[in-house]
Amino acid sequence: MKNVLLVFNVKKFALRIILLFSLFSILIPLSKVNIVNAESTIYIRSDGSVEGTDKIQRDGNVYSFIGDINGSIIVEKDNIVVDGAGYTLQGIGSGVGLNLTARSNVTIKNIEIKAFHEGISLASSSECNISGNNITENTYYGIWLFMSSDNVIFGNNITNNYYGIKLWLSSNNAFCENNITHNGCGIWFASIKNSSVSRNNVKNSFRGIHLEASSANIISANNIIGNSYGIQLERSPNNNVSINNIIGNSYGIHLKDSPNNNVSINNITSNQYGIVLSGPYAYSSGENIVYGNNITNNDFGIQVISPSNSIYYNNFINNTKQAYTEEYSFFGANYWSDYTGKDRNGDNIGDTPYGDYLDLIPLMRPWTLGWRPKPSVDQALEEEIPFWMQWWFWTIIAVVIVTLAGTVYLKKRKPSISNISPPPTEDYSKHQSARQDCCFFQILLVLNPNFDR
Repeated sequence: MKNVLLVFNVKKFALRIILLFSLFSILIPLSKVNIVNAESTIYIRSDGSVEGTDKIQRDGNVYSFIGDINGSIIVEKDNIVVDGAGYTLQGIGSGVGLNLTARSNVTIKNIEIKAFHEGISLASSSECNISGNNITENTYYGIWLFMSSDNVIFGNNITNNYYGIKLWLSSNNAFCENNITHNGCGIWFASIKNSSVSRNNVKNSFRGIHLEASSANIISANNIIGNSYGIQLERSPNNNVSINNIIGNSYGIHLKDSPNNNVSINNITSNQYGIVLSGPYAYSSGENIVYGNNITNNDFGIQVISPSNSIYYNNFINNTKQAYTEEYSFFGANYWSDYTGKDRNGDNIGDTPYGDYLDLIPLMRPWTLGWRPKPSVDQALEEEIPFWMQWWFWTIIAVVIVTLAGTVYLKKRKPSISNISPPPTEDYSKHQSARQDCCFFQILLVLNPNFDR
């Protein structure tokens, strides 16, 4: 019996040892996870000195990393280059990775900037260059610009941030050849003027490129793929959206309360909505020009909910619903893949309108840059639109109606001559004489201002 108990106790002890070793093998690796020994805040001082780390090496105005750094860097000197040399600037989910406030001509390049609240912050800074960085997993902004101008953001990989790039109250900045993917919003402009977004890949975000209360900006030659909103303008007039590839988004291009924009020469394909012009108020997204776009294989090619837009020389090809309109806008000289009309005179313009008079001069072949149908669109409009739909016909009708109404009104108000008593002859003669004397003296005063009556 004692032997049995001894064997049982030995087994029980061995089991406890095994469990303890197993527990240590789990806890020891876990103790090393997510532990970042943050260095104190690092400064590049205005006199050129570096404080807070020995991992930045200075050579003239070039400051190079020689190892990974845990902590934030505040730049207080202009006209310098901060080169990460491929090393990492690591945060803990808060603070600012690289802080440039009131700086000029600073270059930030070749750094992996990770896990801050803001990866790079430019405030009241100008002529800075942010290039070749990997900016990832920051809790709010990958790059933040505030009241900053004439900066270039070039060739960065910006991923898994809440905002990839956000600007506010800034102007004349350029964003080009960046890969901006898997962010809450790729690029967000708020009150921005005269800036450009070109040749970027903006993918797999809730909003690809969003402009709010911004004007005179250019969005061109970007690949906008797999976002909920590809390009969205909200309360933003006078922008140019052109030569973009916009593929596989819920909304390809959405103009909301945004008038007087140019949307041209874009490839818009396989989106739920290709182009949407909308707003709660009349003319809120009016006076836009939608020109020369290839709009193909979308659920809705174009949806027009605001009036007074001009939509011409576009190719609508194999969209489930080519166009949906609630307000009148001009559609003219577009190509519609489902048009079944004829072209008997060979001028490449259909003899009958497309749809329910949606497009009065539909093209018989897809439009291409530099090609125009013959005769010209203006001539075709004159030939194809019936006289009773011409503007001059209804102008004449309006003038006739107003003239007749005025005549009838005046006849009803004109008093009968029989009811008017003539003035007494003597009083009338005196009145006429007085008027003549008055006119005579006025003429004399003009000819001779010193005349004394």
